[in-house]
Amino acid sequence: MGFKVGVCQFKPELMQTEKNLKKMESLLESVSADLIVLPELAVSGYLFNSEEEVKSIAEDPNNGPTVTLFQKLAKQHNTSYVVGFAEKTKNGIY
Repeated sequence: MGFKVGVCQFKPELMQTEKNLKKMESLLESVSADLIVLPELAVSGYLFNSEEEVKSIAEDPNNGPTVTLFQKLAKQHNTSYVVGFAEKTKNGIY
């Protein structure tokens, strides 16, 4: 029995989280793997201009839009995902 790993590379648009999530969802529709790895900070893009930018797009890691989408995709496709996004917790931004 094998284990199939996929990598989805694309260029996210900085600060365009909704657009990037839709793009990832579209790209992943036809991918079949046990585990799919996406780029670091794939949801928001990288190289922020300020800490305020990061704070404005950081999400709750338990029920934010990214987690909600990838939970849905994982169930639909029986796949696990590694996806990077800025997390907001009571202790700070990660």
